[in-house]
Amino acid sequence: MEPGVYGEISNSDYHSGPGISKSGLDLIRRSPAHYQYAISADNDNQPTPAQQIGTAFHTLLLEPHLFDEQYALPCEMPLDALVTTDDLKAALKECGEKVSGNKPELIERLKAVRPDVIIADEIKQSYAVQNAGRIIIPHETNSQLWAMREAVMAHPAASKLMSVPGKAEQSVYWNDPVTGELCRCRPDWWRDDDILVDVKTTEDASPEEFARSILSWRYHVQDPFYTDGIFQAIGRVPRGFVFLVVEKKPPHAVAVYVLDRESRELGRAEYRADLNRYAECKRTGVWPAYADDIQPIGVPQWHLIRNADKLIAA
Repeated sequence: MEPGVYGEISNSDYHSGPGISKSGLDLIRRSPAHYQYAISADNDNQPTPAQQIGTAFHTLLLEPHLFDEQYALPCEMPLDALVTTDDLKAALKECGEKVSGNKPELIERLKAVRPDVIIADEIKQSYAVQNAGRIIIPHETNSQLWAMREAVMAHPAASKLMSVPGKAEQSVYWNDPVTGELCRCRPDWWRDDDILVDVKTTEDASPEEFARSILSWRYHVQDPFYTDGIFQAIGRVPRGFVFLVVEKKPPHAVAVYVLDRESRELGRAEYRADLNRYAECKRTGVWPAYADDIQPIGVPQWHLIRNADKLIAA
């Protein structure tokens, strides 16, 4: 893959394609063995329900013209549709027809005398053909997604971010100048004024909880990895990287955040170390998990600090 920006790569092709991504570096940070397992051809990773909601919301918010092409509501059955074999037999009995035979035979006989009869199986088959390739989402999920979108559009800063034209899901590739490894990223929304908007769905968008999410999911790595990579790909540094955070449950509170300088520098140092380790594993062909020897371990440092008085008393 040549360095540059590509707009026509599907999400599935991007994730299964060449190059190391931020999510790949997250696995390298856990252990190279976890990364190697994740990319194994025999390991079919299915999205979690939370990931499915996030993907659907990204489409609705960032590419609404594609939402109806990719998603559909469940088939709604008319109240007078005949569903079971017993329904068919009862209808045939009312028409004075014999009620013996299998289901297809019953349907054929009934339609001969009642051409306008509504058969559930036929509606299901027609619906499946009309919506082939679409993901079926429940009505409550669809309502949830639209409520989340409305919350974004009602938020002053978030709606302003989304008001500037841009492109969604552009695939960016570059060669790391230190290791030479092919890297990739895929900004959620790349505004025409070179501001990157990353959309996150969460249970709690408050500053305290999202700060924890930044650490847990290494969002502080994502910002510098994307901005540095785009600079390598096109020779231009993005003007900014913004997190647009939406809660999945009512009232679907929205928050907009930018990382402070120290967090970005820490993220840059972390991805640099991860990328170097990834390159070394590729060079040696060795993808280790955790340490091979016995190591000391203890409770986290923050817990020791919180319980310092107990340590002193002891």
